[in-house]
Amino acid sequence: MALLRHPGAIFLAAVVGLAVVCPDGRATEVSALTTSATVDGKPVAVGEELRLTLPFRSLDFVVQPLKPAETDPYRISHRLVGLSDEWSEHPSGMSVTARFFGAERVVVGQKDFSILGVSAGWKGTIAQSQFTHRKETLPVPPGAVTMNITISSAGSPASIGVLVVKNLTVDLNSPDHSLERIYPPKMLAPDMTSSSSIAEMWMKNGTHPSMACLVREGGDASPFGFCVKDTDPLSHAEWTLRTEYQLPVASGGEVVMEWDEVYTIGDYAPARVHFDRLPPGSYDFEARALDLYGMPLPVGQKIKITVVRPIWQNARLWGGSAGALGALALGIAYWRVRKRAVRKEMERLSRKHLMESERVRIAQNIHDDLGARMTHLSLVSDKFGDDVKMSAEAKEGFSAVSGLTREMVAALHEAIWMVNPENDDLRSFIDYLCELIPQMCGPAGVRCWIQTPDDELNPELSSEVRHQLVMIVKEAVNNSLKHARCKNLRIDLEYEAPRLKLEISDNGVGFGPGSETSGRGLKNLASRVEKLKGAFAISSELGQGTRISFSLDLK
Repeated sequence: MALLRHPGAIFLAAVVGLAVVCPDGRATEVSALTTSATVDGKPVAVGEELRLTLPFRSLDFVVQPLKPAETDPYRISHRLVGLSDEWSEHPSGMSVTARFFGAERVVVGQKDFSILGVSAGWKGTIAQSQFTHRKETLPVPPGAVTMNITISSAGSPASIGVLVVKNLTVDLNSPDHSLERIYPPKMLAPDMTSSSSIAEMWMKNGTHPSMACLVREGGDASPFGFCVKDTDPLSHAEWTLRTEYQLPVASGGEVVMEWDEVYTIGDYAPARVHFDRLPPGSYDFEARALDLYGMPLPVGQKIKITVVRPIWQNARLWGGSAGALGALALGIAYWRVRKRAVRKEMERLSRKHLMESERVRIAQNIHDDLGARMTHLSLVSDKFGDDVKMSAEAKEGFSAVSGLTREMVAALHEAIWMVNPENDDLRSFIDYLCELIPQMCGPAGVRCWIQTPDDELNPELSSEVRHQLVMIVKEAVNNSLKHARCKNLRIDLEYEAPRLKLEISDNGVGFGPGSETSGRGLKNLASRVEKLKGAFAISSELGQGTRISFSLDLK
């Protein structure tokens, strides 16, 4: 046997394939169980049979031993045959905790990984059970410089049982994406086959620290696992890293913790069991004692329960009639609700169809009538402007008329595009931008790029939304061309349902906070985005260009 080097060190003992620091005992003497019951909060006599008549809301049992166990305390499981054949306990648990500290030893973050009930591989003893691998990833909180790990039974107030954690590793994924193993540390890695080496880095803590121990499967070359054998419902024990061995972390990175675990955890007797609104029928309430390791003890109790209806509720005629009338009433109510909903939807679709038909008619009339007239006027102006017999002043006048006419034709084209319901989608809006932006940037000698989402993404856009989006883009591009003195301009569109994001950036002169330029036209942009219930942002620095971004949800 080897004595640990630190205070609180304990001796190792060999037990058939399992070396343990704490004894692997069982309760050797268990008294009989006793059960009390209440119905709707009122006590009722309990014997081998319990007969109850509806209506009642709740049935509660309290199961406890006649006297405490001589050694370890024990748990109680129960089931209600007829409702479920599965044995169950009140959920109870322990935890593995990661705690982060700042530069002044102030806690800046904590994450508890709960361990509840009984693990899938538990077979009644630690040596016979199969461990389950667990992996947890958590971000390092801001300001954290060190991290501590605690394996504790301080979970549920009355929890008792056994938890074993082994093969614990901790990796730090730094903000620069470098991966480093911080536990076990390279220079100070504890020899997990040596209890004294473990005690150098770890210490036992809690209100009852002697319940923390070490376990080992196999011979002396096998690594130890951290064990908490909680036999005291009023106290807890834990393993925790000593302060001088806390792990270094980097704020903004991630910590990846991995370990193997096996456990069996439950609540100390008495057990309180609640059933709500039991339906009529026959049931068997069964309770049995479990030792600390969750294994059944030769002590139990069984109560037969019969739940019956009142006489006036047992008549089939009344039940059938009420059911039929209820079903008929529900059917009529459902039919009326559906009829009203269908009618409203048809009216809405009819109004929408009429509005779209009227928009198509208006667009066609503008294009066929006013558009043709404006085009003719532009051609006539060009013809007379080229007449050599005209004076220079007259030619200048006709040239101005021709230019204004072309601008009016462009504005008319935009109005027709806005009104036409065939353009009520994102793809039509993008096609329009690809036509509009080069026309604006070309005369100014500014190169432009437009980045668009996948063609498969094509949500619906109302004419009002399209109009506001076009005006926002035109206003922003015009500001860049007019004030930024830029050479390049870029427009990026992203769509991830239901969010549409649009960003306009240039490489112009930019502006600083509080300058007159920073307020020019921006209030109008913000107002338009606000009408769409979107978000608006602008960033700029002198000599670094300007970036305008806004986003909104497409319904």
